Amino acid sequence: MCKLLLLRFMLLISLFASPLVSAVTNNEVTDWAQKILMDTMSISYLTTPNEEKEAEKNFSHAAWEPMNNFYFNESKIIKHYKLTLHPRPLNHPTLIKEELCFGSPCWRVNQTYNVPELHLNVAFSLLITSQKTTNKSPFIVKSLDMKVEHY
Repeated sequence: MCKLLLLRFMLLISLFASPLVSAVTNNEVTDWAQKILMDTMSISYLTTPNEEKEAEKNFSHAAWEPMNNFYFNESKIIKHYKLTLHPRPLNHPTLIKEELCFGSPCWRVNQTYNVPELHLNVAFSLLITSQKTTNKSPFIVKSLDMKVEHY
């Protein structure tokens, strides 16, 4: 009787504790988003196709398309003037918790960057979902909106 009660108690505790162990904090999401944006935007005229492919792994195909278009539009200037970009966040990332997207927890993260070498500001809005794979990043950008303003 005592063993059965103990077993039920342990099962009950594990059911309540398991979501706490696997719960993702807001800081984890915003830190990841900021790191990915900084790494992805920190390119130069020497950036290789392999480095671009590595950055692309953090984005779905649909989310990578706007970033790829941005690179294509700015690549002539970057290569012509042999630039290395040093993006700077203009604000802290803001996070809006979404419920479920594509069957996984998801978050909307907004952040704006200044890219002084290109005289522009870029406002990003990312829809991020969690991934349940062990060999990849814990998150992936499912959609990306960019607003580019030259100054």
